[in-house]
Amino acid sequence: MEFVKLVNQLVPVVQAMDVEANVQPDQDLKPTFFESTTVLAFLWFQQQQVDIAVIEVGLGGRLDSTNICHSIVTAITSISLDHTSLLGNTVELIAAEKAGIIKPNVPLVHGCTAGPQAEIESRAQQADAHITRAMQDIEYSIAAQSAQGATLRDVSMIIDQTTKIWPALEIGLPGQHQINNALVVLGIVGYLIEQGFEIDDQAIIEGLADTNCPGRLEYITGQPAILLDVAHNPDSITKLTEYLQQHFADQQWHLVFSCSQDKQVADMLSILIDKFKSITLTQFHNNPRAVDCAALLELAQPAPAIRGRYKPNPILSAPLPT
Repeated sequence: MEFVKLVNQLVPVVQAMDVEANVQPDQDLKPTFFESTTVLAFLWFQQQQVDIAVIEVGLGGRLDSTNICHSIVTAITSISLDHTSLLGNTVELIAAEKAGIIKPNVPLVHGCTAGPQAEIESRAQQADAHITRAMQDIEYSIAAQSAQGATLRDVSMIIDQTTKIWPALEIGLPGQHQINNALVVLGIVGYLIEQGFEIDDQAIIEGLADTNCPGRLEYITGQPAILLDVAHNPDSITKLTEYLQQHFADQQWHLVFSCSQDKQVADMLSILIDKFKSITLTQFHNNPRAVDCAALLELAQPAPAIRGRYKPNPILSAPLPT
């Protein structure tokens, strides 16, 4: 019922926008599904009077509908090639789009390196935004790392001109990149504390330890064991293969692969091809964005390690033994 009430609030506004769009057909004025759901989320947060709303950009940043919010902290994690047809074909161009969320005098935490870091920090300096470089300004050591997560020791950072130290922090998400993301989180927490929010150590410790992210290096026990990962660009695919090499080097894995048309399919397949005992190419049906199995096979065939035949099947297609 709460959701219905929110939708009913939004309906007259959308109808008015549709009327205006029909009067000016040369302009794209009709709200998209994402824009509409963004408004619903903002309405919900406002009605619930939340202390803090965590808003994730949908695509890019500069032109994203979420960017109308008045943020008190902004954060940018790592940057890699994705949505290149819309955001640009270099990490620097993509960084420039993501830097569009930076607000004047609003502190920024980022986990970027090299070219993207220079672009992000240039924009932040122009906006007089204080910068925390998560992987440089927060010190730590890795005490242990497993397929389930990591343990960090002696994590320290400056909060309110005072050095804050956590003797140990458990990171409940697997993969080296999740350690970097956790550092970004600590940077955000530091700025919130400086602004007067009361966040105790136990909340920080439990938050980092208990967080889970279904579909990201999600290990499902059973016979066979399954690792579910929605990696969808070359960078995240590389992180997947590094994770397998680090934690499951002595095991042979079979890959089931599907992808959308707007992704760098060939680049992803080239990274994956020689890492698995077999590869099965499939597709999501009733999804117009899904790459056809025959097209996937054609993209995979140039790899010298691949041999196999394409077998049309309504569920799975093209087993490719290496």
